[in-house]
Amino acid sequence: MKKYLSDYIRNVLRNLGLFTLAMSVFVSLCGEKVMGITPLAALGSKGIPVRVLFQALLVNLIGVALARLFLSEAVIKDMKPSLRIILATGCAFLTVFAAIIGFGWIPLHEEGSIPGLCVFAVCFPCIFIYSAHRFIRREQAENQQLADALSKYKAEHTI
Repeated sequence: MKKYLSDYIRNVLRNLGLFTLAMSVFVSLCGEKVMGITPLAALGSKGIPVRVLFQALLVNLIGVALARLFLSEAVIKDMKPSLRIILATGCAFLTVFAAIIGFGWIPLHEEGSIPGLCVFAVCFPCIFIYSAHRFIRREQAENQQLADALSKYKAEHTI
């Protein structure tokens, strides 16, 4: 249980760090232009508002929980990895999309917001699938190590 919790926290913090890095670059480059249009750039190029960071933390907590739910066999057993990735991606995409709309991260009423939403719609599944692939590969490697250790143990302790 401790391993899953520490992996969960590490993934949430990594994702939050990546979000913060991406948004820091965005507000540094475009903050003054979109100041007052989106809450992400409420401070202009001076930084990201704390409430946006807490919103991002909430979205990351939900997203990583969904990934854990679908990509590990801890809860859902006997499901193909491809179906797991599709379900996890879909649920996480809907969560982030709801946050974008709910928190007003991309104000849809403003000119130029639809291309931004389209960029998100293309990039997000690609990033999530890459993360899912890494997760599955790591889990397979751990399972192989356990299987090898079990085989070695059986070979050493058979009469």
